[in-house]
Amino acid sequence: MDVDRLRLALNQAKQQRDLPRQLQILKAVGKVLVQQNKPTEAITSYNEILTLYETINDDEGTLETLDMLSALLVKNGESHAAVMHATRGLQLAEASGDAETRLHLLLTLGDARQDLGESEAAAKAFSLALEIARKTDDRQNEALALYKLGFACLDNDDAERAVHAWEQARELFKTQGKRNFEGRVLGALGTAYSDMQRWSEAIRYFKSSLHIAREVQDRAEEALQLSNLGQAQVEARQLPDALLSFRQTLHLAYESDSREDIVSAIVDLVGLMFRSNRLLSICELLLQDAVALEPNDRDVNRLIGEIARRKLEVEAQGISQTPINGSARQYAANAYALLEA
Repeated sequence: MDVDRLRLALNQAKQQRDLPRQLQILKAVGKVLVQQNKPTEAITSYNEILTLYETINDDEGTLETLDMLSALLVKNGESHAAVMHATRGLQLAEASGDAETRLHLLLTLGDARQDLGESEAAAKAFSLALEIARKTDDRQNEALALYKLGFACLDNDDAERAVHAWEQARELFKTQGKRNFEGRVLGALGTAYSDMQRWSEAIRYFKSSLHIAREVQDRAEEALQLSNLGQAQVEARQLPDALLSFRQTLHLAYESDSREDIVSAIVDLVGLMFRSNRLLSICELLLQDAVALEPNDRDVNRLIGEIARRKLEVEAQGISQTPINGSARQYAANAYALLEA
């Protein structure tokens, strides 16, 4: 639907002071803007809708709009405004006994609090949403509330409670056949065990999460869990495995063509390879790609200087370098190819 035509119709309705028609058109405009992934413009439309509902004292319409508007505000990074609108919506939902909307608003409020770094308040909101979901036998939102609760608990330094929430969420997602969410929960469990420095368990969960990410072909999640796995393997002193994980992470970064991800993966990889005096030439090769993408990156330039100094030292000691075959991209791709072998 053409937004410009809708806005022309809206202007006519405003001139005629036809409030029902204005609401109808504004809702259509908002819906189209949401579908077009234009949250800022959609927020403007829903603010107008909210004002109209307030003008005619329509509490039901006001509550519906607050629910939508607060969710859009969170998506757009306007967390303070989201808290304000969600809190107001919760008051209306409680007064009207609308449990379903109250649950939605609590999830939104929790997201906004979490974005603001208020993890304890976020956990409280998610816990209240969880209570409603269980009372109404809403298994989908029960799983979602548990999933979100886990992150809030982990951010609030309560890894054990996070694990408890995620283990329940995992079973629900598994029952619902939501394989992608099951994989994400496994990755989250790996993060929790990393937080508790229980590296063998963390590695096991990261590997399980990776298996599902590859199964559902979620490259972004695969890259995240490979990086997490590499970090855990470093802590567990499984350095050859960590090297392979970081190389595979770099391959996915090259595939995504993300400058930030490529540079970050190279920094992680070189930081590990720097421990070996025989891999310094490969480090230099990798860093050439990183500095070409981000010439002012502090970590990249620090590593370049450190490796240059170390290489002079090892050359004076007669230590030979591991031969370089191909480009940095090929070095990463060769490691990833082992997964398909």
